[in-house]
Amino acid sequence: MRRFGVYRVLIGYPLFRVLSSAGFDCRDPVLADASFSVTLLVCYVIITVVKTFLDAGGIMSITALFLLQPRIWMIAVLFFMFRSQVDTPAPEASNVFAGPVKGMEFAYIPSGSFMMGLSSSEEAQHRVDIPAFEMMTTEVTQGMWEEVMGSDTRYQCQLIDPDWTPAGEGSNYPMHLISWLECQEFIEELNGLDTLFAYRLPTESEWEYACRAGTATRYYWGNSDAETTMKRYCWYSRNANENHWTSPHAAEGGSQPVGMREPNSWGLYDMAGNVYEWCEDNYHNDYSGAPSDGSVWLDEDCNTTRVIRGGDWINSADDCRSASRNFHGEDTQSLSWGFRVARSAR
Repeated sequence: MRRFGVYRVLIGYPLFRVLSSAGFDCRDPVLADASFSVTLLVCYVIITVVKTFLDAGGIMSITALFLLQPRIWMIAVLFFMFRSQVDTPAPEASNVFAGPVKGMEFAYIPSGSFMMGLSSSEEAQHRVDIPAFEMMTTEVTQGMWEEVMGSDTRYQCQLIDPDWTPAGEGSNYPMHLISWLECQEFIEELNGLDTLFAYRLPTESEWEYACRAGTATRYYWGNSDAETTMKRYCWYSRNANENHWTSPHAAEGGSQPVGMREPNSWGLYDMAGNVYEWCEDNYHNDYSGAPSDGSVWLDEDCNTTRVIRGGDWINSADDCRSASRNFHGEDTQSLSWGFRVARSAR
């Protein structure tokens, strides 16, 4: 037994380390884990072979070795049974979680610090610390709105102006023609559907932090505003506004189905373009006095303007920048304004 212990140290431990570096989950002590089980089996086979060979004085043939060690055959069978589970690594745990409404998904946004804004006076840079939260991977769709609120964009058009028609219509198109106040009604309903999370509009700093996804460039894909690059990531004037578009472009002008362009590195789609997105904050002309902890920035006076972010299908590349800001009255609607929801554990 002492000699077997020596073999285990001299052979088993180095092999254990080699297999770990090759991607086997050798640190997991749960024997039900296939990769760990295979690691132990491989170690045991090699140790048994070497021990038996040396005990025989180094002159035993390999054939005789296997005939005298039937356990090796059993171990070999078990190895091949588990091998298919190890050859195909298990997928990483997803950072996307289902919401309370069909098709609604939330991406985990890790805590961190970032420089909010850019170099202009309106967007003067300042550091903000953001706690972890979750953000919808897409804008709220017309299908989600109808499921929760029981109305659609046609109904919204009738409320605003009977001559209007939706700028993009379908269950997977972003909900638009809704005011900041109407977003709050939708969120109130969500909070009634799910007692585990508190739903809300993202704060302006949360929105930019999630949009940037760790980048410090003009856009979350870099600094390029070349049309070929822009069209990969967003719907904007050059591929969704028929008055300004160039080929290739959408089949019809207006908002487009969510999730059709490339996402940022945190799995968020359409953070640039498609429809502007309401934020929780009141609008301020600059960032003087802005919170540095990611919290909402509200006025105590009668300020009823609210921040919108991200650009839309009507406007230019400049409006799609990560730091670009805009605002409108909280009771106003537009064909190119929508929203997405954030949430935190209660």
